[in-house]
Amino acid sequence: MAGAIAMLAARQSGLEAEVAWQKKMGEEQVRRRTFTLHSVQEIIDIFSCSEASEWALLEAMGLVERTLSARSVAIVLEAASRQVLGSSETLCTRQTPRLSSIPLESMGGGEMFARLLPQGSNDSGQALVVSMQCRARPVGTLLIELYPGAQADETHLRLAELFARIAAIAIAGLSDSVEERRGALLEERSAIAAELHDSLAQSLAFMKIQVARLQKSVGEHAPDGESARIAAELRTGISAAYGEVRELIAAFRTRISDAGLIASLEEAIHAVEARYGIAIQLEHELGRCRLDVNEQFHILQLVRESLSNVVRHSGARWARVSLSYGPGHQIEVVVEDDGRGMEAPLESTDHYGLSIMQERSALLGGQLTVGQRGGGGTRLQLLFSPKRLPAEASFETAA
Repeated sequence: MAGAIAMLAARQSGLEAEVAWQKKMGEEQVRRRTFTLHSVQEIIDIFSCSEASEWALLEAMGLVERTLSARSVAIVLEAASRQVLGSSETLCTRQTPRLSSIPLESMGGGEMFARLLPQGSNDSGQALVVSMQCRARPVGTLLIELYPGAQADETHLRLAELFARIAAIAIAGLSDSVEERRGALLEERSAIAAELHDSLAQSLAFMKIQVARLQKSVGEHAPDGESARIAAELRTGISAAYGEVRELIAAFRTRISDAGLIASLEEAIHAVEARYGIAIQLEHELGRCRLDVNEQFHILQLVRESLSNVVRHSGARWARVSLSYGPGHQIEVVVEDDGRGMEAPLESTDHYGLSIMQERSALLGGQLTVGQRGGGGTRLQLLFSPKRLPAEASFETAA
């Protein structure tokens, strides 16, 4: 009986210990889930308080890293996402995960749920991979690397999936917002072009015809008189105004390529090369500078107008277009050629194209200078500060 009692007592102690352990584990699980929910709420707050940006993504990724006690958190962005964010291909909290060097196709990308990859070498732990999508549109891939020996559980999986969905929605929303603003601007510019064509251009065209008739009539009666000279000057002036209006209409109908400013510049340069047989070199080092739609349009139009001047007035055989982002948060746009150079300083010329470029420079809050190029030819330089700070500068300012 004593032995049986001792056995029952031992069994009871075991049951009590198991109940206590389960209670403790249940409390720990509840605590972790509560902590995770708080983290999800903070992530939502980050993206709801401002537009998606590299800074916002890094802040939210740091929160995920702390919540899951992860070694590092990274996002490998698709090309379209990189363009709209103005960021590098890989964003990471601490170090670039080993998985970022593996082709994403080999990870089975495409499904919006977390996949657990086994531990690799001795100095790397398990990793979670989640494909980031919004409305079936790929945005990037989330990579969460754990410390060696750490085991991923349901909390890790659910938080990884939730963060991937929230971040994908934020990035896609930013892309939609940029595209919406670009579409609105294009629509407005097209409306202005149509208005110019239907009103001013047609009026000038009619005036050209009438002045030609007037000039013929005056010339028949007084070919060498003052009236004939005035009529000729009037016809020249109207023809010039008509040409300028046509240029404005073409400018307002210009569109930025979906691939971005550089692709649009390449298209414009190739068109000039094919039409006029001049060799044009394009160089660009914009880094992570972010330009809004208006800034991109003004740069594209300024380069187009500059190249138009090159082929019409300079007699150049070679030209170079360069864009660079330098210290002091300034964009430099340079167009230079090996032609005959300017015959008069900018201030004393009445060339319409140059005045338009000056206006574009003023709208950008920049400074435009046109002068002789060392070694012969003309050099045009535009300096201005973009409205949007690069992502790393925004992050440093916030920190």
